[in-house]
Amino acid sequence: SIKYKARLVICGYSQVQGRDYDQTYAPTVAVLVIMLVMHVAVTLQFFGGTFDVASAFLNASNDFANFGLLPKGLTGDTHSLRMRIHQAMYGEKQAPMLWNEMLHKILLELGFKRCPVAPCLYFYMSGDNIAILTIHVDDGLLFTSYEPLLIEFIHQIEKHLPKVTLTRPLQKY
Repeated sequence: SIKYKARLVICGYSQVQGRDYDQTYAPTVAVLVIMLVMHVAVTLQFFGGTFDVASAFLNASNDFANFGLLPKGLTGDTHSLRMRIHQAMYGEKQAPMLWNEMLHKILLELGFKRCPVAPCLYFYMSGDNIAILTIHVDDGLLFTSYEPLLIEFIHQIEKHLPKVTLTRPLQKY
């Protein structure tokens, strides 16, 4: 049997500002910030790991009522069907911003605080335990002073975002 897979992508070029979206700004971490965080982690001998969120943009909810057309013949009909898109989709101009806002809310729930200067740099402090997290689109670089804390944060993030995978094994730096 033949299996077919498809990925829906929105035609962002046809979106109109004010009707389909308001803002498109989404911060990303600077290379200098990553280098600084890695220097601190190595100096303090932190434990670290990286993770990736698969299909990250699909986790965020849309901020506008967007509609799309299903391809002809997909449902057996001879005409296209119009559908409302509730989740952010790849190709939408505001999808990175919606994803970043959703991730920010999750990190605040987990006790992280955002750096006021670098919006993709987060800190967590509890007693002697410290965690430093940088976010680059859908990838995270996490360092902690206590290894069980690192594992706990990965598990907590997995509860909110089910498609999180470690891309580099946990290790001491």
